[in-house]
Amino acid sequence: MRLGLTLTGDQLAMADIVRFACQAEEAGFDSVWVTEAWREAFVPLTAIAMQTNRVRIGTAIALTMARSPVLMELAATAVDEIAQGRLILGIGPGPKAWNENWHAVRFHPPAAYVREYTEVLRLMWTAHSGKSVDYQGKYLQIREYQRFSRPYRDRIPIYFGAVMPKFLRTTGAVADGLCVAACNTPRYIADVARRYMAEGMQESQREADTVGCMSLVICSVDKDRAKARDRAKRQIAFYTTFPYYDIVLDQHDLAEEKTHIREAWARNDTTEMVAGVSEQMVDLISIAGTPQECRQALSRYEGIVDEVSLYSPSFGLSREEVLINHQAILEAFDR
Repeated sequence: MRLGLTLTGDQLAMADIVRFACQAEEAGFDSVWVTEAWREAFVPLTAIAMQTNRVRIGTAIALTMARSPVLMELAATAVDEIAQGRLILGIGPGPKAWNENWHAVRFHPPAAYVREYTEVLRLMWTAHSGKSVDYQGKYLQIREYQRFSRPYRDRIPIYFGAVMPKFLRTTGAVADGLCVAACNTPRYIADVARRYMAEGMQESQREADTVGCMSLVICSVDKDRAKARDRAKRQIAFYTTFPYYDIVLDQHDLAEEKTHIREAWARNDTTEMVAGVSEQMVDLISIAGTPQECRQALSRYEGIVDEVSLYSPSFGLSREEVLINHQAILEAFDR
């Protein structure tokens, strides 16, 4: 199983992001992933690509509805060229409210929209050397698109950031891989994500080993076990506020915790949100504890995913705490 590091940019300066990416490469990590929420994804990845040589780099995930296919294609192509073919393009819709309230764009049915978006991207990467392409879909219409230079690769691997069954089926049918969001459990991946991806692969008559699976996993490491678990609780509390993660939480009978956390969120009571996260939730959703405990916990994902990318908590934490935890992750998992 490959190992990656996820860099959210929350409480991190750009210099921190690049430094941790370089340290991850030196420590033997296989990949570095950048999220797109508090930062745009491609600028940090460009900086990382210019300072690393071996690790694969990826977006986890870049927003599709807030960015036209042309802008996505151009950004991905540029970063892939700088990285000499090391980019994995993780894409997805992002939360409905973020799209409508922050980006002022219409939110479309995610599975259908991202499927069309992927078809368009793959066409655009071939539109060079005098060739132009057209596309007529329900949501996207492209006419006479042409690149003025040949991309480093005619096809960049595309991973979908999917959670729900319909989108997971589409992932299996269309994408090169799945990027599992950080609010997950091994049981959810095995029984839900893998199941619906397999249905999609069967629909498209694809072999199982042609579609990858990478999971973000919340990771908090400290010699003080209680401190590590408290950090993890904060990030778990934040993710629990999103209703579409019910598909994960309800598998484990976490209704009481979920209700407590969401009621506290509605009151803007961060302390009670964190208090509502049970020890069971920490064990299920995160890797948190001493360095030895965290290394042992990573084995829960063996045989379920191809790759785990460790994701430091940041919700409700100071910059110093976030920096300390990133460093602790790199030291604990140094290969």
